[in-house]
Amino acid sequence: MPWVLATFALILAGRFIVRPIVVPIAVRTGMRAIVIAGACITALVYPILAEVHGLGPALFVLCVVAAVGDAFYWSGFHAYYAALGTHEHRGSEIGAREALAALAGIVNPVVTGWALVVYGPRVAFGVTGAILLLGTLPLLFTPDVAVPRQAKGTFRAAMPGIKLFMADGWIAAGYFFVWEIALFLTLGESFVAFGGALALAALAGGAGGLVLGRFIDTGHGRKAVVYAIGALVVTTLLRAAALDIFCSPSSPTRSARSWCASTCRP
Repeated sequence: MPWVLATFALILAGRFIVRPIVVPIAVRTGMRAIVIAGACITALVYPILAEVHGLGPALFVLCVVAAVGDAFYWSGFHAYYAALGTHEHRGSEIGAREALAALAGIVNPVVTGWALVVYGPRVAFGVTGAILLLGTLPLLFTPDVAVPRQAKGTFRAAMPGIKLFMADGWIAAGYFFVWEIALFLTLGESFVAFGGALALAALAGGAGGLVLGRFIDTGHGRKAVVYAIGALVVTTLLRAAALDIFCSPSSPTRSARSWCASTCRP
């Protein structure tokens, strides 16, 4: 399990290194090209993932390609989405985006989990990569957004975002990465059960995004933040409690007991 977390760390470190390179490229190509390039590179991650069977060259290549793809895609996507959106409907737009993402999040984990069991990783991840490539086609018909060569006061303007992403990174380490490993193990390492759990979470997330987005657009941004942080706190406590049960001697899976022996207990 430490190597799994080390893999996440290597990908994130790679993103940190690659991201400054994205800006000068975006100045020449525009934001749309950056988003498309990032999506295409990210699509390559999945066929590579099918060839990973532990520590080795395939895992290193996966980390490098994922870091480059993520740096291009997410840097371009956030800026592109913000530039094309409208301030007065920002909350509803984000809520609608999360609802659409939730639809994919409901279907994808279940179908991919089933395909992994029935057809194996090459087919499951190969199809996933192909779908990502197809997802870039609509972007060919969207407007481009030019990136200015110079902009004053950008660092000061970015400080609130920097603080938010620092907090987001701290939360993600345990709230997402460690939790998903624990959830997978406590479900008996079943891809189908794990996919079903992610699908249920996506359904709840989509509904919550629509509600909070509407709150923001009607002038209740602070209330939306309070509700969101409150839900985050409750969820974190529930996950901690679930992990404590998961680490009990009566844990249903051998892998869960083994993982907890080295992780949950001092």
